[in-house]
Amino acid sequence: MITFVAQAGSTNTDVAALLQAGERALPFALATFDQRAGRGRAGAPWVSAPGRGLAMSIALAAPQVQPSVVHPVGLAVRDALRARTGAPVGLAWPNDIVIAAEQEVEGWGRWRKIAGILCEWHAGAIIAGIGVNLAYPPEQQPSPWATSLYPPDADAELLGRELASDIADRAVAAVETWRAHDGDLTYLLEDIDAASAWRGQQVRARQGETELAGVFLGVEPDGAARIGTPSGIERWISGEVRHVRV
Repeated sequence: MITFVAQAGSTNTDVAALLQAGERALPFALATFDQRAGRGRAGAPWVSAPGRGLAMSIALAAPQVQPSVVHPVGLAVRDALRARTGAPVGLAWPNDIVIAAEQEVEGWGRWRKIAGILCEWHAGAIIAGIGVNLAYPPEQQPSPWATSLYPPDADAELLGRELASDIADRAVAAVETWRAHDGDLTYLLEDIDAASAWRGQQVRARQGETELAGVFLGVEPDGAARIGTPSGIERWISGEVRHVRV
């Protein structure tokens, strides 16, 4: 199901082109260890050094646009990563996968970003873009709040191919179940809460110029975050949520 290419601009963009051309039967995936123009949520760049990270995009049938799909995909990625490390791995709403760390860093608490997800829709399909930091030296991490799954001397491509296959299998199964529930996450909320890095933590949510501070309470059936504030529980639909040190 997965085609590996030597280099890509953006695997999501390349998969969208394949969908537009009608050249592949769903599901299918494209992956590389050298992505030059990756992007994340809200158009932010996804930085990845050649041979140090895995970039992959999975095309899956989707009857309609429903942002809640990022959560079953996130759990699939989280479970694949957790199977390869002894450290706790969590979900940082809305689309990041994090791994436990000993020291705090501003905005992330005792978590470090290890992977990110970007779900897009094109030609009647979901494109689940996934980037994983595989084996960066500490001084070359993409950001101060990032870390890698493996040590820098690991065979990133060999391990990355195995990981990509596992992620693809888990994501296909997860999205099929999500579709069977018409995008309603009620069946999955317990698992999402158990995996949440922010649940019960003080957070600050931001979307453009709008900010909200409170306690992260969990996720609603449509994927929105629930944040408890002194004035009540607020729904947070999009934007970022970051940890606040108390």
